[in-house]
Formats: sequence, structure tokens, C-alpha cells
Amino acid sequence: VHGVTPEYVARMRELGLTDLDAEQITDFAIHGVTPEYVAHMRELGLTDLDADQITDFAIHGVKPDFVAGMRQVGLPDLDADAITDFAIHGVSVEFARGINQLNFADFSADVLQDMRIHGVTVEQAQRARQAYGDALTAADVIEMAIQGTLRKLRS
Repeated sequence: VHGVTPEYVARMRELGLTDLDAEQITDFAIHGVTPEYVAHMRELGLTDLDADQITDFAIHGVKPDFVAGMRQVGLPDLDADAITDFAIHGVSVEFARGINQLNFADFSADVLQDMRIHGVTVEQAQRARQAYGDALTAADVIEMAIQGTLRKLRS
């Protein structure tokens, strides 16, 4: 069913997923979770992912290069929930890199997610930084987006 073979199940068990039930294995197959995908995530240090987290990653399009990219941007300790939230809210590696390059003192995973939730773009954050200087925080930019003043800044 859905391409689940004894070899597929055996490979998942070899990767440490020894307690998968039939529904979880079927969910993996439906959402395209391969043993190679799980192995890549484990190689990136996500060794404690459970079946639901792996399925969430697959549903929301989380790829190993996304996780690796976030680590290169300066977010080495993202947990599974933060990674899934990033995928849901559209926090891309490019967005994270662009915001990080603005050197906000309060740069964090929560800031990135809040920026995307409130529609902040890298370009808007750059304009705000240019207009208000280095004292401006990422939280200030988010507040400006909420208040509607961010979009009024001109380049």
C-alpha cells in the first residue's frame, strides 16, 4: 500500500524509527518521506525527530538544504517546531540571511517568524534601518509593521 515494502520499513528501523505503527508508516509513504530524507535530517543533527515531526516536515516542504541553510545563517539550534513554523510562515533562508545581514542586536528565530507574520520584507527592514540607524531593533521594525508606518518609508 502506497509503496510501503518490508525493505522500506526495515530501513526506517535501521535509522532508529523502531516504534512506527502502520498509520505512521503509511503517512510517511503518502507524504514522500524516504529513508534517505530521514538519514539527511539525522546527519544535520536532528536525531530525535519523532514520526509526527518528520511527517510535519514533509507536509510543509522542509528539505535538508533548508535546515542546513538556516544553520549557515546563524540559527544552529532550531528545534523541529521552529523549523516547521518557519516553513508554515514563509521564513526562507534568503529572508533569514537578509535580515541577519542588517545586524539587528535582537536577531532570533522568533523575530524572523514575527517579521514574516506581519509582512515585513528585507527591503522594508533595510529602509527602516537606513532611516532610523543602528539603534533600531528588529522588534521596532515589527512594531512599525503592526502600526502601518513601515510601508510608508520610501527608499
